[in-house]
Amino acid sequence: MTLGQNTIINHGTIEPTQGGNVIGSSVNGASSGIKFENHGVVRGSILFTDGNDDLTFYAGSVVTGNIDGGGGSNTLTLNGAIGSDDTLAGALKDFQTLTKDGDGRWTVSGPLQGFDIVNVNQGILALTGNNDNFTGTLTVNSGGTVEARAQSLPTSVVTTTGGNVRFIQDDTGTYSGVISGTGNVDMEGYGK
Repeated sequence: MTLGQNTIINHGTIEPTQGGNVIGSSVNGASSGIKFENHGVVRGSILFTDGNDDLTFYAGSVVTGNIDGGGGSNTLTLNGAIGSDDTLAGALKDFQTLTKDGDGRWTVSGPLQGFDIVNVNQGILALTGNNDNFTGTLTVNSGGTVEARAQSLPTSVVTTTGGNVRFIQDDTGTYSGVISGTGNVDMEGYGK
């Protein structure tokens, strides 16, 4: 028997009444996966189990805890809107694909732990965590911008297909990675 994904669309506030994780999925010991779209507030951590999960955060989304994709093949999409500026502040792990869509800005403050593919299609993806251990591919497509200090931009190959790589450097930093393709690389700030 094949089980389909459960779908959750949140426009309000989700929080546990007695602690623990806010969201998880299990069916007879096997997970069918979850498709979760968040437009609102999640107070606590999101912990998926096995199964293929698709998590999308829209502009204005707030999660106060950590986010764990669990087993399976899991995708995270950060969807912004014109003028939006949102942050994922907790630990983020066990997702294989991260996609930045839509205008607006999303900041990922933790490391890109476990990601194989990061695509910046539109808007700004700002990275502020320690990404020294990121070994996947980061692609910045036309219409997209990745922003980071030299210390936060992954040193694996960053490919641009008409996109922008912007160093936000208010301190001294050295970038020893490779940036290839077409597009723009620039720097803002007073650092060297």
